[in-house]
Amino acid sequence: MFDGRGRVLLVRRGAPPAQGRWSIPGGKVRRGESLAAAVRREMLEETGLRVTVGELVAVYERLPGEGPANEGHFVVLDYLCGFAAGEPTAGDDAAAVGWFALREIAGLRVTEGLAGVLRRARRIAARTGWSA
Repeated sequence: MFDGRGRVLLVRRGAPPAQGRWSIPGGKVRRGESLAAAVRREMLEETGLRVTVGELVAVYERLPGEGPANEGHFVVLDYLCGFAAGEPTAGDDAAAVGWFALREIAGLRVTEGLAGVLRRARRIAARTGWSA
């Protein structure tokens, strides 16, 4: 999610995997939950924000044995989100939440592949006219 100044909303993960690293908010889909409903719920739980769900930005797959703790098979879907209501507040398993200019990302400890996902999201947002 980008704000009107082009900053991206990130959370610092408070639990494994990637504990302590900055990343896009997210989590698991519950049984019987649509992808859009899961995005809205996870954003609310981790950031305190109510959002609208936009276009799919990226799909990332991590197979068993590729992660630091040799976890199971993960498929991560990243979506653009727009602001609907609320103030950013760290919650659930997020240790912190904040808005960052893209140039600031290089100075943060971030999750693998984050910079590429953010560049792609920015291009899609610009092409589609999507804004927070």
